[in-house]
Amino acid sequence: MVYELIDSYNKQKLSAASKHRNGAGIETGVDFNTTLLLFRPKKFGKDYQKKTALETVMAGATWPKVRINQSYPDVSALCDRCGLHEETDLHVFWHCPCNDSVDDNVRDSDKYKDRAIADAGNVPCLWLRGILPIKFTHLSKEDIPNRRAFIPKGEMPQLGQWPSGTYYGDGSGGINTRFPTIRRCGCSLASCINGKLDLGVRYALPGETRTVPRAELSALASLVEISQEGSTLLYIGDDKPVCNLFHKGSEFCKKTSNAYMCYNPI
Repeated sequence: MVYELIDSYNKQKLSAASKHRNGAGIETGVDFNTTLLLFRPKKFGKDYQKKTALETVMAGATWPKVRINQSYPDVSALCDRCGLHEETDLHVFWHCPCNDSVDDNVRDSDKYKDRAIADAGNVPCLWLRGILPIKFTHLSKEDIPNRRAFIPKGEMPQLGQWPSGTYYGDGSGGINTRFPTIRRCGCSLASCINGKLDLGVRYALPGETRTVPRAELSALASLVEISQEGSTLLYIGDDKPVCNLFHKGSEFCKKTSNAYMCYNPI
């Protein structure tokens, strides 16, 4: 009920905020986690000048010449940098040819220029303020796997008949691992003989909890489930925190959905 109240409150506030300068697009919700990634210490460190500049852009508090001209008609709306076009928000961030001489980060964003120019009128919150609408990073439940679908490599034994041996397992969040709302986790198991792959299997992590630790633990749980009863297994993984979590036992793992859903099968 508390979360429903928070969602209802945010919806009202976002609806009002979407009517402010370059706010269209946020009325259906904002992916705050992704939007605020740039504020994390790893990106800017203690460079408060860049942080405050970013805050100014996100708050819609920039004043391009066109905006100044609307309040003070005697001030020219022409861009001071290039002198070729009126200085709108779109011109400042995406269209001005002088952007190429700013720095590498700005030049690297040129790959989005055409899309920004085409979409800025519809989603100005994204292209002119850097606020990401949640509709772009939302996965419907229909797109989330609800069971494991094994994709084999090599001569895969029948499920429940994998023999004793040494197995390697891993989990990954893929190319979007930094973004929880669109993260897709994969799991894999493999057995090697003389340094060469003998057999293996991979699958998409099922369920709505899509985290790398859960994917790592799911690989181990799957190995236990598909192996012969009474077999001796040596499992090698590369996630020490997951190993430590597992050894703390079932009661501790109940505190985190990452681990508990995979703990019992093991």
